[in-house]
Amino acid sequence: MKGSEDVPEPDERPMDLDDYGIIDALTPAMLAAIDQGLVVEVSSSRARKVGWLIQNFMERSPAAMPGLPDYFYLLRIEHMVDSGVLLVSREAEYLMQSDVRLG
Repeated sequence: MKGSEDVPEPDERPMDLDDYGIIDALTPAMLAAIDQGLVVEVSSSRARKVGWLIQNFMERSPAAMPGLPDYFYLLRIEHMVDSGVLLVSREAEYLMQSDVRLG
């Protein structure tokens, strides 16, 4: 079939958040614990690089959920920036490379 070589097989496509079934099982309380755990790593006086923040959270925080990708935590940080909980103190081309502090 012409053009079918351009469409990757389902198991060859990159995973997106819908592919991680655990996300659907997260309750509001679990999301709040994740957000609070991320915020604990940041202070108002000292900004943190988002990439460092996510890595440290995933490796050390009891609120980190096994199986969730770093991209999920990046979206949580983006949500907290959008809502004013966190502020970008040094903007980079990508949020992962930016620094954030408490809002």
